[in-house]
Amino acid sequence: MNPLKDRAELRQRIGYMPQGPALYDDLSARGNVAFFGAAHRTENLKKKVDEVLQFTDLSERADNAVHTFSGGMKRRVSLACALVHSSEVIFLDEPTATVDPQLRSRFWKTFRELTRGGTTLFISTHLMDEAVLCDRIAILRKGSVIAPDTPATIIAGQDPSRGGAGGHRGKGDHRRASRGSRRCASSLRTRGGRNGRRRADRHSGRGRPAADRERRGRVMRRTFIIAGRVVRQLIRNPRLLVLSVAAPLVIVYFLKIFFDTLPPTFDVARYAVPVAAFVVHFLAFLLCAIALVQERTKGTMERMFINGFRRTEIIAGCVLGFLGLATFQAVAGLAEAIWLFDLDYNGDTLAMLFVVVWLLAIVSVMLGISTFARHEGQVFPFVPLIILPSVFLSGLLVDVDELPTWADWLGHVFPLFWANDVIQDLIEVGWKFGDVQSSLAVLAGYSVLLLLLASRTLREVE
Repeated sequence: MNPLKDRAELRQRIGYMPQGPALYDDLSARGNVAFFGAAHRTENLKKKVDEVLQFTDLSERADNAVHTFSGGMKRRVSLACALVHSSEVIFLDEPTATVDPQLRSRFWKTFRELTRGGTTLFISTHLMDEAVLCDRIAILRKGSVIAPDTPATIIAGQDPSRGGAGGHRGKGDHRRASRGSRRCASSLRTRGGRNGRRRADRHSGRGRPAADRERRGRVMRRTFIIAGRVVRQLIRNPRLLVLSVAAPLVIVYFLKIFFDTLPPTFDVARYAVPVAAFVVHFLAFLLCAIALVQERTKGTMERMFINGFRRTEIIAGCVLGFLGLATFQAVAGLAEAIWLFDLDYNGDTLAMLFVVVWLLAIVSVMLGISTFARHEGQVFPFVPLIILPSVFLSGLLVDVDELPTWADWLGHVFPLFWANDVIQDLIEVGWKFGDVQSSLAVLAGYSVLLLLLASRTLREVE
Protein backbone atom coordinates (compact mmCIF):
# COMPACT_ATOMS: atom_id res chain seq x y z
CA MET A 1 0.00 0.00 0.00
CA ASN A 2 1.13 3.53 -0.75
CA PRO A 3 1.61 5.35 2.60
CA LEU A 4 0.59 8.67 1.02
CA LYS A 5 -2.31 7.67 -1.20
CA ASP A 6 -3.65 5.02 1.19
CA ARG A 7 -3.19 6.90 4.47
CA ALA A 8 -6.81 6.50 5.54
CA GLU A 9 -6.75 2.75 4.97
CA LEU A 10 -3.41 2.33 6.70
CA ARG A 11 -4.55 4.27 9.75
CA GLN A 12 -7.55 2.00 9.96
CA ARG A 13 -5.18 -0.95 10.35
CA ILE A 14 -2.61 0.51 12.77
CA GLY A 15 -2.75 1.64 16.38
CA TYR A 16 -0.54 4.13 18.19
CA MET A 17 0.25 4.61 21.87
CA PRO A 18 2.33 7.79 22.40
CA GLN A 19 4.84 8.20 25.21
CA GLY A 20 2.59 10.72 26.96
CA PRO A 21 -1.03 9.87 27.85
CA ALA A 22 -2.52 12.16 25.12
CA LEU A 23 -5.98 11.88 26.69
CA TYR A 24 -8.83 14.23 27.54
CA ASP A 25 -8.70 14.56 31.33
CA ASP A 26 -12.30 15.71 31.62
CA LEU A 27 -13.60 12.61 29.82
CA SER A 28 -13.95 9.20 31.41
CA ALA A 29 -11.87 6.24 30.32
CA ARG A 30 -14.87 5.02 28.31
CA GLY A 31 -15.35 8.47 26.77
CA ASN A 32 -11.73 8.69 25.61
CA VAL A 33 -11.73 5.22 24.07
CA ALA A 34 -15.08 5.83 22.35
CA PHE A 35 -13.94 9.21 20.98
CA PHE A 36 -10.76 7.93 19.35
CA GLY A 37 -12.49 4.75 18.25
CA ALA A 38 -15.13 6.80 16.43
CA ALA A 39 -12.51 7.86 13.88
CA HIS A 40 -12.56 4.33 12.46
CA ARG A 41 -15.17 2.19 10.81
CA THR A 42 -15.56 0.10 13.94
CA GLU A 43 -18.63 -2.12 13.95
CA ASN A 44 -20.54 -2.19 17.24
CA LEU A 45 -18.25 0.41 18.79
CA LYS A 46 -19.94 0.34 22.20
CA LYS A 47 -19.32 -3.40 22.58
CA LYS A 48 -15.73 -3.04 21.38
CA VAL A 49 -15.09 -0.26 23.91
CA ASP A 50 -16.33 -2.51 26.71
CA GLU A 51 -14.09 -5.33 25.48
CA VAL A 52 -10.86 -3.31 25.41
CA LEU A 53 -11.64 -1.73 28.79
CA GLN A 54 -12.02 -5.21 30.23
CA PHE A 55 -8.86 -6.39 28.45
CA THR A 56 -6.85 -3.54 30.02
CA ASP A 57 -8.43 -4.08 33.50
CA LEU A 58 -10.27 -0.74 33.46
CA SER A 59 -13.88 -1.90 33.64
CA GLU A 60 -14.31 -0.95 37.31
CA ARG A 61 -13.15 2.65 36.67
CA ALA A 62 -14.46 2.97 33.12
CA ASP A 63 -16.85 5.82 33.91
CA ASN A 64 -14.48 7.83 36.12
CA ALA A 65 -12.85 10.99 34.77
CA VAL A 66 -9.29 10.41 33.61
CA HIS A 67 -7.96 13.29 35.71
CA THR A 68 -8.63 11.11 38.78
CA PHE A 69 -6.38 8.32 37.46
CA SER A 70 -2.78 7.57 38.35
CA GLY A 71 -0.09 7.74 35.67
CA GLY A 72 -0.16 3.99 35.22
CA MET A 73 -3.92 3.90 34.75
CA LYS A 74 -3.71 6.69 32.19
CA ARG A 75 -1.24 4.56 30.22
CA ARG A 76 -3.70 1.69 30.27
CA VAL A 77 -6.41 4.02 28.93
CA SER A 78 -3.98 5.14 26.24
CA LEU A 79 -3.36 1.51 25.29
CA ALA A 80 -7.11 0.85 25.15
CA CYS A 81 -7.46 3.78 22.71
CA ALA A 82 -4.89 2.10 20.44
CA LEU A 83 -6.71 -1.25 20.60
CA VAL A 84 -10.34 -0.20 20.15
CA HIS A 85 -10.43 -0.50 16.35
CA SER A 86 -8.81 -3.97 16.27
CA SER A 87 -5.60 -2.72 14.70
CA GLU A 88 -3.30 -5.26 13.10
CA VAL A 89 -0.08 -3.36 13.88
CA ILE A 90 0.45 -1.21 16.98
CA PHE A 91 3.30 1.25 17.58
CA LEU A 92 4.10 1.87 21.25
CA ASP A 93 6.48 4.68 22.21
CA GLU A 94 8.22 3.90 25.53
CA PRO A 95 5.04 2.26 26.92
CA THR A 96 6.59 1.27 30.26
CA ALA A 97 8.65 4.41 30.93
CA THR A 98 8.34 5.70 34.54
CA VAL A 99 5.95 2.91 35.59
CA ASP A 100 6.41 0.63 38.58
CA PRO A 101 7.62 -2.99 38.16
CA GLN A 102 4.18 -4.46 38.85
CA LEU A 103 2.50 -2.40 36.12
CA ARG A 104 5.40 -3.12 33.74
CA SER A 105 4.85 -6.83 34.22
CA ARG A 106 1.13 -6.38 33.57
CA PHE A 107 1.86 -4.46 30.36
CA TRP A 108 4.10 -7.21 29.02
CA LYS A 109 1.49 -9.81 29.86
CA THR A 110 -0.97 -7.74 27.79
CA PHE A 111 1.55 -7.48 24.94
CA ARG A 112 1.98 -11.27 24.84
CA GLU A 113 -1.78 -11.76 24.74
CA LEU A 114 -2.02 -9.35 21.81
CA THR A 115 0.68 -11.12 19.80
CA ARG A 116 -0.91 -14.49 20.43
CA GLY A 117 -4.06 -13.03 18.89
CA GLY A 118 -2.15 -12.10 15.70
CA THR A 119 -1.27 -8.46 16.39
CA THR A 120 2.22 -7.17 15.58
CA LEU A 121 3.71 -4.71 18.09
CA PHE A 122 6.55 -2.26 17.49
CA ILE A 123 7.89 -1.12 20.86
CA SER A 124 10.52 1.55 21.37
CA THR A 125 12.54 1.21 24.57
CA HIS A 126 15.91 2.06 26.10
CA LEU A 127 15.73 -0.92 28.43
CA MET A 128 17.53 -4.02 27.15
CA ASP A 129 15.87 -6.25 29.74
CA GLU A 130 12.60 -5.37 27.98
CA ALA A 131 13.99 -5.55 24.46
CA VAL A 132 15.03 -9.18 24.90
CA LEU A 133 11.38 -10.06 25.50
CA CYS A 134 10.62 -9.26 21.86
CA ASP A 135 10.95 -11.63 18.91
CA ARG A 136 13.28 -9.28 17.03
CA ILE A 137 15.33 -6.21 17.96
CA ALA A 138 16.50 -3.32 15.81
CA ILE A 139 19.17 -1.06 17.31
CA LEU A 140 19.03 2.47 15.93
CA ARG A 141 21.90 4.94 15.85
CA LYS A 142 21.42 8.42 14.42
CA GLY A 143 18.32 7.32 12.57
CA SER A 144 19.89 4.26 10.95
CA VAL A 145 19.28 0.61 11.79
CA ILE A 146 22.63 -0.98 12.69
CA ALA A 147 21.60 -4.29 14.19
CA PRO A 148 18.30 -5.92 13.21
CA ASP A 149 18.20 -9.47 14.54
CA THR A 150 16.85 -11.78 17.22
CA PRO A 151 17.70 -11.07 20.88
CA ALA A 152 19.77 -14.25 21.14
CA THR A 153 21.91 -13.31 18.13
CA ILE A 154 22.53 -9.78 19.35
CA ILE A 155 23.43 -10.97 22.83
CA ALA A 156 25.86 -13.46 21.29
CA GLY A 157 27.67 -10.44 19.81
CA GLN A 158 27.91 -11.35 16.13
CA ASP A 159 29.41 -8.87 13.65
CA PRO A 160 26.67 -6.62 12.20
CA SER A 161 28.41 -6.62 8.81
CA ARG A 162 27.66 -10.36 8.56
CA GLY A 163 24.00 -9.82 9.37
CA GLY A 164 24.52 -10.17 13.10
CA ALA A 165 24.28 -7.58 15.82
CA GLY A 166 27.64 -6.93 17.41
CA GLY A 167 29.18 -3.66 18.47
CA HIS A 168 28.65 -1.56 21.56
CA ARG A 169 25.96 0.92 22.36
CA GLY A 170 27.33 4.38 21.79
CA LYS A 171 25.93 7.72 22.81
CA GLY A 172 22.60 8.44 21.17
CA ASP A 173 21.82 4.75 20.52
CA HIS A 174 18.17 3.81 20.67
CA ARG A 175 16.65 0.36 20.64
CA ARG A 176 13.41 -0.22 18.84
CA ALA A 177 12.01 -3.67 19.29
CA SER A 178 9.10 -5.41 17.62
CA ARG A 179 6.99 -8.14 19.09
CA GLY A 180 5.22 -10.49 16.69
CA SER A 181 6.37 -13.17 14.28
CA ARG A 182 7.22 -13.17 10.58
CA ARG A 183 4.33 -15.48 10.14
CA CYS A 184 2.00 -12.82 11.54
CA ALA A 185 3.42 -10.14 9.25
CA SER A 186 2.92 -12.44 6.28
CA SER A 187 -0.69 -13.10 7.22
CA LEU A 188 -1.15 -9.32 7.58
CA ARG A 189 -0.30 -8.86 3.91
CA THR A 190 -2.55 -11.73 2.85
CA ARG A 191 -5.40 -10.45 4.95
CA GLY A 192 -5.02 -6.97 3.47
CA GLY A 193 -5.20 -8.33 -0.08
CA ARG A 194 -8.41 -10.21 0.59
CA ASN A 195 -9.98 -7.20 2.23
CA GLY A 196 -8.93 -4.97 -0.63
CA ARG A 197 -10.62 -7.26 -3.18
CA ARG A 198 -13.73 -7.48 -1.06
CA ARG A 199 -13.98 -3.71 -0.80
CA ALA A 200 -13.45 -3.29 -4.54
CA ASP A 201 -16.18 -5.83 -5.29
CA ARG A 202 -18.58 -4.15 -2.90
CA HIS A 203 -17.98 -0.70 -4.32
CA SER A 204 -18.19 -1.89 -7.92
CA GLY A 205 -21.51 -3.56 -7.18
CA ARG A 206 -23.01 -0.60 -5.41
CA GLY A 207 -21.50 1.97 -7.72
CA ARG A 208 -19.38 5.02 -7.07
CA PRO A 209 -22.29 7.29 -5.98
CA ALA A 210 -23.12 4.93 -3.09
CA ALA A 211 -19.47 4.80 -2.04
CA ASP A 212 -19.24 8.61 -2.21
CA ARG A 213 -22.36 8.97 -0.05
CA GLU A 214 -20.91 6.57 2.48
CA ARG A 215 -17.64 8.52 2.59
CA ARG A 216 -19.44 11.84 2.99
CA GLY A 217 -21.51 10.34 5.76
CA ARG A 218 -18.37 9.26 7.63
CA VAL A 219 -16.86 12.72 7.22
CA MET A 220 -19.98 14.41 8.59
CA ARG A 221 -20.20 11.96 11.49
CA ARG A 222 -16.59 12.53 12.52
CA THR A 223 -17.02 16.30 12.14
CA PHE A 224 -19.98 16.32 14.53
CA ILE A 225 -18.09 14.06 16.95
CA ILE A 226 -15.28 16.63 17.14
CA ALA A 227 -17.81 19.47 17.47
CA GLY A 228 -19.46 17.69 20.37
CA ARG A 229 -16.07 17.16 21.96
CA VAL A 230 -15.30 20.91 21.72
CA VAL A 231 -18.62 21.82 23.33
CA ARG A 232 -18.07 19.38 26.21
CA GLN A 233 -14.53 20.68 26.66
CA LEU A 234 -15.84 24.22 27.05
CA ILE A 235 -18.58 23.17 29.45
CA ARG A 236 -16.29 21.11 31.67
CA ASN A 237 -13.39 23.57 31.74
CA PRO A 238 -14.19 26.13 34.50
CA ARG A 239 -11.63 28.67 33.31
CA LEU A 240 -12.80 28.65 29.70
CA LEU A 241 -16.43 28.59 30.77
CA VAL A 242 -16.03 31.66 33.01
CA LEU A 243 -14.12 33.51 30.30
CA SER A 244 -16.66 32.67 27.62
CA VAL A 245 -19.84 33.29 29.64
CA ALA A 246 -19.08 35.83 32.36
CA ALA A 247 -16.26 37.91 30.86
CA PRO A 248 -18.29 39.57 28.04
CA LEU A 249 -21.07 40.50 30.45
CA VAL A 250 -18.68 41.88 33.07
CA ILE A 251 -16.68 43.92 30.57
CA VAL A 252 -19.77 45.49 29.01
CA TYR A 253 -21.05 46.34 32.50
CA PHE A 254 -17.79 48.08 33.41
CA LEU A 255 -18.02 49.90 30.10
CA LYS A 256 -21.41 51.21 31.21
CA ILE A 257 -19.90 52.46 34.48
CA PHE A 258 -17.14 54.24 32.57
CA PHE A 259 -19.52 55.87 30.09
CA ASP A 260 -21.68 57.14 32.97
CA THR A 261 -18.75 59.28 34.12
CA LEU A 262 -18.56 61.10 30.77
CA PRO A 263 -20.44 64.34 29.94
CA PRO A 264 -24.09 63.98 28.88
CA THR A 265 -23.16 65.21 25.40
CA PHE A 266 -21.03 62.09 24.81
CA ASP A 267 -22.42 59.97 21.95
CA VAL A 268 -22.92 56.64 23.71
CA ALA A 269 -24.54 54.96 20.69
CA ARG A 270 -21.41 55.69 18.62
CA TYR A 271 -19.28 53.47 20.89
CA ALA A 272 -21.52 51.08 22.87
CA VAL A 273 -22.26 48.44 20.24
CA PRO A 274 -18.84 48.60 18.50
CA VAL A 275 -17.02 48.15 21.81
CA ALA A 276 -19.31 45.23 22.71
CA ALA A 277 -18.51 43.73 19.31
CA PHE A 278 -14.78 44.13 20.01
CA VAL A 279 -15.14 42.35 23.37
CA VAL A 280 -16.78 39.39 21.63
CA HIS A 281 -14.12 39.51 18.91
CA PHE A 282 -11.24 39.46 21.39
CA LEU A 283 -12.61 36.75 23.72
CA ALA A 284 -13.70 34.42 20.92
CA PHE A 285 -10.21 34.60 19.43
CA LEU A 286 -8.48 34.08 22.78
CA LEU A 287 -10.63 31.14 23.88
CA CYS A 288 -10.38 29.33 20.55
CA ALA A 289 -6.62 29.83 20.33
CA ILE A 290 -6.07 28.55 23.89
CA ALA A 291 -8.27 25.50 23.29
CA LEU A 292 -6.40 24.57 20.10
CA VAL A 293 -3.03 25.05 21.80
CA GLN A 294 -4.12 22.74 24.62
CA GLU A 295 -4.94 20.09 22.02
CA ARG A 296 -1.40 20.40 20.67
CA THR A 297 0.43 20.39 23.99
CA LYS A 298 -1.50 17.42 25.40
CA GLY A 299 -0.83 15.35 22.27
CA THR A 300 -4.52 14.80 21.55
CA MET A 301 -4.27 16.70 18.25
CA GLU A 302 -1.51 14.38 17.04
CA ARG A 303 -3.50 11.39 18.23
CA MET A 304 -6.59 12.53 16.34
CA PHE A 305 -4.59 12.69 13.12
CA ILE A 306 -3.01 9.27 13.66
CA ASN A 307 -6.38 7.73 14.50
CA GLY A 308 -7.78 8.86 11.16
CA PHE A 309 -9.44 12.22 11.78
CA ARG A 310 -8.71 14.45 8.79
CA ARG A 311 -7.61 18.06 8.82
CA THR A 312 -10.88 19.27 7.26
CA GLU A 313 -12.90 17.32 9.83
CA ILE A 314 -10.92 18.76 12.74
CA ILE A 315 -11.22 22.33 11.46
CA ALA A 316 -14.92 22.00 10.63
CA GLY A 317 -15.60 20.33 13.98
CA CYS A 318 -13.81 23.10 15.87
CA VAL A 319 -15.70 25.76 13.93
CA LEU A 320 -19.06 24.10 14.64
CA GLY A 321 -18.16 23.60 18.30
CA PHE A 322 -17.10 27.20 18.83
CA LEU A 323 -19.98 28.46 16.70
CA GLY A 324 -22.34 27.92 19.63
CA LEU A 325 -19.98 29.87 21.88
CA ALA A 326 -19.70 32.68 19.33
CA THR A 327 -23.49 32.82 18.96
CA PHE A 328 -24.00 33.04 22.71
CA GLN A 329 -21.37 35.73 23.12
CA ALA A 330 -22.85 37.75 20.25
CA VAL A 331 -26.39 37.56 21.65
CA ALA A 332 -25.35 38.19 25.27
CA GLY A 333 -22.95 41.04 24.52
CA LEU A 334 -25.31 42.81 22.14
CA ALA A 335 -28.38 42.35 24.34
CA GLU A 336 -26.60 43.65 27.44
CA ALA A 337 -25.21 46.67 25.59
CA ILE A 338 -28.66 47.61 24.24
CA TRP A 339 -30.25 47.12 27.67
CA LEU A 340 -27.64 48.92 29.76
CA PHE A 341 -27.25 51.88 27.41
CA ASP A 342 -30.99 52.08 26.71
CA LEU A 343 -30.55 51.97 22.94
CA ASP A 344 -33.74 52.07 20.89
CA TYR A 345 -33.48 50.22 17.55
CA ASN A 346 -36.16 48.63 15.41
CA GLY A 347 -36.31 44.91 14.72
CA ASP A 348 -34.47 45.06 11.38
CA THR A 349 -31.61 47.03 12.89
CA LEU A 350 -31.30 44.66 15.87
CA ALA A 351 -31.26 41.65 13.53
CA MET A 352 -28.53 43.17 11.36
CA LEU A 353 -26.48 44.20 14.40
CA PHE A 354 -26.61 40.61 15.62
CA VAL A 355 -25.51 39.33 12.18
CA VAL A 356 -22.52 41.69 12.20
CA VAL A 357 -21.39 40.76 15.71
CA TRP A 358 -21.96 37.08 14.96
CA LEU A 359 -19.91 37.23 11.74
CA LEU A 360 -17.14 39.00 13.63
CA ALA A 361 -17.19 36.25 16.28
CA ILE A 362 -16.90 33.58 13.57
CA VAL A 363 -13.94 35.41 12.07
CA SER A 364 -12.39 35.46 15.53
CA VAL A 365 -12.84 31.69 15.85
CA MET A 366 -11.18 31.14 12.49
CA LEU A 367 -8.36 33.49 13.53
CA GLY A 368 -7.87 31.45 16.71
CA ILE A 369 -7.69 28.19 14.75
CA SER A 370 -5.16 29.61 12.29
CA THR A 371 -2.71 30.92 14.92
CA PHE A 372 0.81 29.53 14.79
CA ALA A 373 1.05 29.21 18.60
CA ARG A 374 2.41 25.92 19.90
CA HIS A 375 1.79 26.57 23.62
CA GLU A 376 -0.41 28.92 25.64
CA GLY A 377 2.37 31.41 26.25
CA GLN A 378 2.65 32.01 22.50
CA VAL A 379 -1.02 32.97 22.20
CA PHE A 380 -0.68 36.29 24.02
CA PRO A 381 1.90 37.85 21.63
CA PHE A 382 -0.83 37.66 18.99
CA VAL A 383 -2.88 40.13 21.06
CA PRO A 384 -0.61 43.19 20.51
CA LEU A 385 0.18 42.02 16.97
CA ILE A 386 -3.36 41.44 15.74
CA ILE A 387 -6.05 42.50 18.20
CA LEU A 388 -4.83 45.77 19.73
CA PRO A 389 -3.85 47.49 16.44
CA SER A 390 -7.36 46.89 15.17
CA VAL A 391 -8.73 48.93 18.10
CA PHE A 392 -6.87 52.06 17.01
CA LEU A 393 -7.01 51.58 13.24
CA SER A 394 -10.57 50.34 12.73
CA GLY A 395 -12.38 53.55 13.64
CA LEU A 396 -13.47 52.13 16.98
CA LEU A 397 -11.85 54.87 19.08
CA VAL A 398 -10.77 57.40 16.46
CA ASP A 399 -12.59 58.34 13.28
CA VAL A 400 -10.64 56.86 10.35
CA ASP A 401 -10.91 60.18 8.48
CA GLU A 402 -8.63 61.71 11.13
CA LEU A 403 -5.93 59.04 10.75
CA PRO A 404 -2.90 59.33 8.44
CA THR A 405 -3.41 57.84 5.01
CA TRP A 406 -1.15 54.86 5.70
CA ALA A 407 -3.02 54.12 8.96
CA ASP A 408 -6.35 54.34 7.15
CA TRP A 409 -5.24 51.82 4.54
CA LEU A 410 -3.70 49.55 7.17
CA GLY A 411 -6.95 49.60 9.12
CA HIS A 412 -8.73 48.00 6.14
CA VAL A 413 -6.73 44.82 6.84
CA PHE A 414 -8.52 44.15 10.14
CA PRO A 415 -11.99 42.57 10.22
CA LEU A 416 -13.01 44.89 13.07
CA PHE A 417 -12.75 47.80 10.61
CA TRP A 418 -15.47 46.33 8.38
CA ALA A 419 -17.63 45.33 11.34
CA ASN A 420 -17.45 48.84 12.78
CA ASP A 421 -18.18 50.31 9.35
CA VAL A 422 -21.41 48.29 9.14
CA ILE A 423 -22.41 49.10 12.73
CA GLN A 424 -21.98 52.85 12.20
CA ASP A 425 -24.24 52.67 9.13
CA LEU A 426 -26.86 50.60 10.97
CA ILE A 427 -27.21 52.95 13.93
CA GLU A 428 -27.98 55.81 11.56
CA VAL A 429 -31.66 56.44 10.92
CA GLY A 430 -32.89 55.35 7.50
CA TRP A 431 -30.15 52.89 6.61
CA LYS A 432 -30.60 50.57 3.62
CA PHE A 433 -29.18 47.11 3.02
CA GLY A 434 -27.31 48.36 -0.03
CA ASP A 435 -25.32 50.64 2.27
CA VAL A 436 -23.83 47.71 4.22
CA GLN A 437 -23.84 44.73 1.88
CA SER A 438 -20.29 45.29 0.57
CA SER A 439 -18.79 45.51 4.06
CA LEU A 440 -20.78 42.44 5.14
CA ALA A 441 -19.42 40.56 2.13
CA VAL A 442 -15.84 41.50 3.09
CA LEU A 443 -16.47 40.36 6.67
CA ALA A 444 -17.81 37.01 5.44
CA GLY A 445 -14.85 36.75 3.07
CA TYR A 446 -12.49 36.94 6.04
CA SER A 447 -13.99 33.67 7.34
CA VAL A 448 -13.21 31.92 4.06
CA LEU A 449 -9.71 33.37 3.90
CA LEU A 450 -8.91 32.38 7.49
CA LEU A 451 -10.38 28.92 6.86
CA LEU A 452 -7.87 28.45 4.05
CA LEU A 453 -5.11 29.73 6.34
CA ALA A 454 -6.15 27.30 9.07
CA SER A 455 -5.94 24.40 6.61
CA ARG A 456 -2.31 25.37 6.01
CA THR A 457 -1.24 26.04 9.60
CA LEU A 458 -2.94 23.03 11.25
CA ARG A 459 -0.20 20.46 10.72
CA GLU A 460 -0.30 16.75 11.43
CA VAL A 461 3.25 16.76 12.82
CA GLU A 462 4.53 19.55 15.05
